[in-house]
Amino acid sequence: MREFFLDVAPDLDSFLVYYVFGAGYGEVGRDDDAWWGFLDDQGLITPGDEDT
Repeated sequence: MREFFLDVAPDLDSFLVYYVFGAGYGEVGRDDDAWWGFLDDQGLITPGDEDT
């Protein structure tokens, strides 16, 4: 399971930033639900906006 996770994201913080609170949510969730709307309203769905 760890190997699978590492294929998706190098660590938990990166996963959360991209897939839960960022543009990656549309890849794993639905891009037409309330959470996606919230992320869009906050300007968080544009790839490359993450702090590096």
